[in-house]
Amino acid sequence: MKNIEEEKIKKYIKKLSKATLMDDLIFRQVCKNVGAVEEILRTVLDDRKLKVIECIDQRNKSSALYHGVVLDCECRLKTKEIVNVEVQIALDDNPEYRMRYNQSVITIENSPKSKEFKYKEIPKIISIMFCDFDIFKKNEVMYEITRIVNKDKKIVSDNGIREIYINSNGTTKN
Repeated sequence: MKNIEEEKIKKYIKKLSKATLMDDLIFRQVCKNVGAVEEILRTVLDDRKLKVIECIDQRNKSSALYHGVVLDCECRLKTKEIVNVEVQIALDDNPEYRMRYNQSVITIENSPKSKEFKYKEIPKIISIMFCDFDIFKKNEVMYEITRIVNKDKKIVSDNGIREIYINSNGTTKN
C-alpha cells in the first residue's frame, strides 16, 4: 500500500515539475494573487501604472438567457475597465469566437439595467487570451486586434473592446 502512495506522489511531482502558467491549476492559483495578475497585465498592456482592484479566478457566469461560461480570470482595474484573461492550450472550438462570446456575456452582465440605459455606460473590456499555439500563424508573441476601415486602412474609433492574443510559444521576427 505504501508503494502505491509513493508512486502516486512521484507521478504528481513529475507532472507538477512540468507545469506552466498555461495549466489551469497553476493559472487558477496565480489569479488568486492580485499582485501577480497586476504584474502580468502591466507587462502585456505595457502600462507600469495599471492598478488591479479586484481579481476573481474561475468565475462561472450563467443565465437562463444564454449559454453559461466559465471565465479563467476576471479583473477590475482602477480605471473601471474589466479584464478577462483566458488560457487556451488547444486550438479547438474557435478561440476568436470564444473571446467574442465572453466579451458579450461580460458586457450584458455589467451593463445598466434601467430605462435610462445609455450605451456610453457599457463597460470597457480588455480581453487577453494566452494561447499555447500561434493562433494567426505569423510567429509573433502578441497580436492585438484593431478595428480599421477597409478602404483606407485607418483605425476607427474605440468601441470599448480591446482584444489581445499572446502566443506563449512564440518568438518575435528579427
